Amino acid sequence: MEVAEGDKATFSLKQLPMGYRFLPTDEELVVYYLINKAFYRPLPAEVIPDIREREFYSSPPSDLGFRERLMMENYESILPTFKMA
Repeated sequence: MEVAEGDKATFSLKQLPMGYRFLPTDEELVVYYLINKAFYRPLPAEVIPDIREREFYSSPPSDLGFRERLMMENYESILPTFKMA
């Protein structure tokens, strides 16, 4: 199956099991990702989308996850609340 360039990350993410977390050690980050990224080599996994550098560096660190937090807050607001008796 041919996957368009922009759809590669989305296609790969659908194949990961529910609850999967990307949590590499410091050594794994440097050896497998950062060095390859610095030398414009392909990364070992296409699952990790590139960050928009302009957006990343133009925001203070406290605002970097704003969209994700906002989405989660909206999701939590539609969940039913249960009161303990």
